[in-house]
Amino acid sequence: MKFSYMSSSAKWTFGLLALAIVLFTAAMLVVAQQAGPVGVMRVPRTFGQWLGFAASMGFVLALLASVGLTRHELGGRALILRQGLLIRCVIPFANIGSVRETARMPFGLGVRVGPDRTIFINTAVTNLVAIDLKEPMRFRLLFLVPLWKMRHVVVNVTDPAAFIQSIRYRLADSGR
Repeated sequence: MKFSYMSSSAKWTFGLLALAIVLFTAAMLVVAQQAGPVGVMRVPRTFGQWLGFAASMGFVLALLASVGLTRHELGGRALILRQGLLIRCVIPFANIGSVRETARMPFGLGVRVGPDRTIFINTAVTNLVAIDLKEPMRFRLLFLVPLWKMRHVVVNVTDPAAFIQSIRYRLADSGR
């Protein structure tokens, strides 16, 4: 069972914003090519530099656009939380202590780590769900960068009541 964390209009808006960032950067390169270096921005001159620029812009576009293409998922034995290529958290149902709606405000959008070992995985500050873990877990950013062991996870979903009900059903079904 999959749960979205972005509405359709938000996905389109986010995708267009990501495309605008890449196009703006390319436009700045064209301006810099004609007018000379602007500040610290240097125009790629060699094929290798252009290839590096294209690869970095492709990575930025993939990173930003992937956020609108992924959803949280209830698997057979685990809850899988995703936010594009930024993070993928696999939390076994056996390690979920409680799940509830929360009014706790995150301090930004995206993936953030709070001082009390809470990880926020959100694209909005509404429809937030808090998941308390029985045992702290370590997660990784971009599949590589390890974070501290987290005790709590806060995510946003478009339908928090159905998300919570489905998790509680899985917890009861697994004999928690």
